[in-house]
Amino acid sequence: MLLFTIGCLLGLSLVGLAYFLRGRKLIRNETARKLVHFAHALVVAGWPVFIGYWFVIVGELVFLTAVLIAQEYRLFHQLRQINRKTWGEFFFPLVVIVLAVIAPPTWIFVSALLLLGLADGAAALVGQRLKSKQYKIFGHKKTVAGSLAFFGVSVVVMAAVLLTSQTGLSGQRFWLVVLLIPFITTIAENLSPYGSDNFTVPIVVYVSLAGLGLASSAVFFLDSPSARRAFILPATSTHSCQPSP
Repeated sequence: MLLFTIGCLLGLSLVGLAYFLRGRKLIRNETARKLVHFAHALVVAGWPVFIGYWFVIVGELVFLTAVLIAQEYRLFHQLRQINRKTWGEFFFPLVVIVLAVIAPPTWIFVSALLLLGLADGAAALVGQRLKSKQYKIFGHKKTVAGSLAFFGVSVVVMAAVLLTSQTGLSGQRFWLVVLLIPFITTIAENLSPYGSDNFTVPIVVYVSLAGLGLASSAVFFLDSPSARRAFILPATSTHSCQPSP
């Protein structure tokens, strides 16, 4: 449970850092939001490995309730004031709950959340920092730099997860998955207005990997018996949303 505790503390620290820096006006609202976004994805991605999908469902239901309360009473407004309409803060916990109910292999859950947390954050930050050609989809501005950043980070995430999972993929098929999933999710991110990419991107990752026949053919490296002994993890599988007896 040590790694689980460290992960949670790291996530909370990132949220606190975002709130502090925004309060001092050292970063923009959007940057602070994406930092929280990344912290959320980083922490929750590991929950099925350390505890189980049942805890993910309960934890995200609590988080979703907290978001609704914050919306109603205008709490943490420093992290929530942006110049666009978005429902992303609701879609994120909702998609985590949906994926936890589906209970895919851990590596797919990790892929979906890390891809969203890292690639989406990179797209927003790079799109703001670098000047590049802009285009509109459904009336929403996008940038070439932001989309390329999303694709590039997605490639790195998929490659890293596949290399640390027992997928059996190699050669051309490995690169097909590494490039195809980021390509599809980049399109999904562009076509998802009002923050709905927080929902569509993880679902597209799951559906695409399942469609390629990988939903039951791989084991995440932390799910292996040797890794569980090394990290003092439970010996039972965490692919079920039912609590361990």
